[in-house]
Amino acid sequence: AVSLFRELNDNLYVFGQLTTSLTDEGDAEPATEIDIDNLLVSFTPSGASNLSLTFGTLDAPVGFERDDEVLLFTPSTSFNFELARPAKLTGLFGGWSLSPKVDLTAIVANGWDSPLDPNHGKTGGLRLGVLPAEHASLGVSALYGSEGPADSTSNRLLLDVDYAFEPGRGWIVAGEANYAK
Repeated sequence: AVSLFRELNDNLYVFGQLTTSLTDEGDAEPATEIDIDNLLVSFTPSGASNLSLTFGTLDAPVGFERDDEVLLFTPSTSFNFELARPAKLTGLFGGWSLSPKVDLTAIVANGWDSPLDPNHGKTGGLRLGVLPAEHASLGVSALYGSEGPADSTSNRLLLDVDYAFEPGRGWIVAGEANYAK
């Protein structure tokens, strides 16, 4: 992977990450794939350091597990991560730090795990993050949107609750539960 970061001014930056992989399917010729893992532009208004707007493709701010290996505390991802919720979203993200212990994120996305979404509609979502104690976090998220081509869409819903706490140095206990429709 190659990451590029460029601060354009005090309030604006660009970040991109390309990931290259080599696949070998046995009998077939090995193939090289290059993916845009993250590509975003982030803006923080002058005089409002508790607000931010981010546009692009980035890790979904839902749940505990993350797509990037350096942010993932487990040796492999769970079925929950693989099957129940998106790892990446492409769209507009608005973040608001209500206090040092509470933040709110609003999302309008064009795709779940796909930069160019084949779906007819968009996805909207909210995430509330709370730090109830020094070594604990709690998150509640909801995503809602349509799935499928224009002539056969159905609505999808994801409710997610995640938690993490550090009972002692070097130990993290975390979990996540999803309800999806």
